[in-house]
Amino acid sequence: MARKIREDKWLEWCATFNAHTSLSELWRKLRIATGKLPRSPAHPQPLQEANRLAEHFAECSSAQLPPEIRLLLQQVQLEREVVVRHAIEQIDTTDCLFTIEEFRRARKTSQDTALGSDSITYSLLSNAGPAGELALLTVINASWSAGKLPSAWKRANIVLIPKPNDPPNFRTITLTAC
Repeated sequence: MARKIREDKWLEWCATFNAHTSLSELWRKLRIATGKLPRSPAHPQPLQEANRLAEHFAECSSAQLPPEIRLLLQQVQLEREVVVRHAIEQIDTTDCLFTIEEFRRARKTSQDTALGSDSITYSLLSNAGPAGELALLTVINASWSAGKLPSAWKRANIVLIPKPNDPPNFRTITLTAC
């Protein structure tokens, strides 16, 4: 089994080369594959940076709050749940399934952005055709009716970008599924 996987990966890697691949690119990839050229890390000190970020996020975590604040947050959360439960039980005129026209209007206003975890672009959805539109609309309406989002729609890639004038601090960008 492992041999088959390795063989498939090797063939997949070999398929990345073609008549237009430059010799320098070919040799560079070959050196990396044979271990003669170490891959440069994304950060000069990745382990230290990972530890620094972990410490920073731990300091900002709600678990670090004083006990009285955590108790207050729990009480507020319970109150919110009561309000949400009450709101869910109310029937609203806007609480109906989406129409194909609403779907198309929403899609037209969307432009391609950075890819999320699903690697689906808005232009791909725009070119899905009538069958693709109906399939996606059915999924959206099923999610709406159930009151639950598919777990894949909740996944996000978080990208940290160093601030230009403040390198130790980062601006975060969250890339979600379109």
